[in-house]
Amino acid sequence: MKSVHAQHELKNLNVRSVKLDVHAVEENGTEINIEIQRDDRGAGFKRARHNSSLLDASILKPGQKPEELPEIYVIFITESDIIGLDEPIYPIERYISVQGKYIPVEDGAYTITPAVKYRRILRRINFHLQGGRMSCSECYND
Repeated sequence: MKSVHAQHELKNLNVRSVKLDVHAVEENGTEINIEIQRDDRGAGFKRARHNSSLLDASILKPGQKPEELPEIYVIFITESDIIGLDEPIYPIERYISVQGKYIPVEDGAYTITPAVKYRRILRRINFHLQGGRMSCSECYND
């Protein structure tokens, strides 16, 4: 890790600022925001989207192109399974949906919503951050 900050505030003069629970930057420039949400009421997808957009806005400097954005991960750890499908982790992915096909949008922004009630959660987060797919059989075994 290049840097790790707890309670890191991203200020924005024109829109609502945000205080990130954990903001880390890896040596390769990948930005990681980890949010720990004990109450399901604050664990909505729009909050993750807001954090992701402010991270993007804070990364690029004047004159840089959007193509220079690094990968970013917003990991929203919740106490319970907020989706309700009894899965330990939900990778939220963007797709283009046309003609019955789903084409992944590879924009380098990832949102992951794990629930801490499952023992294997840290292993799966680590696997995903290492570039693996969520279908990894080793990640499901206790």
